Amino acid sequence: QASKPPYKTAIFAFTQEFFLSDPDFIFNAIEETKERYMIPSDFRLTKYMDPQMGVWSGSGMFRVVLLFDKSIGQFVLERTWHHTQHLEQLEDGSVKLTFTTSQLHDPKRIVMTYGSLVKVLEPPELIEDVRDELKKALAMYKGR
Repeated sequence: QASKPPYKTAIFAFTQEFFLSDPDFIFNAIEETKERYMIPSDFRLTKYMDPQMGVWSGSGMFRVVLLFDKSIGQFVLERTWHHTQHLEQLEDGSVKLTFTTSQLHDPKRIVMTYGSLVKVLEPPELIEDVRDELKKALAMYKGR
């Protein structure tokens, strides 16, 4: 049986520290205290995360544009990737997927999953992040 993603089986603490530092902050135990915390009336969780893509926090809104190879074009067209998505099949059969999200963690995961069958066109931050990740992965195999 496949394991569930962490956001389906764990409790996440959405704290100021969460949004300012480690997006992988999860706690595994809860201890009851007498302290009370009042959520500010103007707090909106959706300002910090994109529920469509997961629980990862972001630092703004990003227009993500991915170009998928024609060999998986039909698969890409038949899938719902995001509620803001726009899909465009190009003349050569490749498919351009465009959507807006508040985080880049899950778009990066999509790109890493499809490897050479997808190219990031926007935003520059995602291009650089994927490039860095691929360099690290390639370095693991040098000299083997």
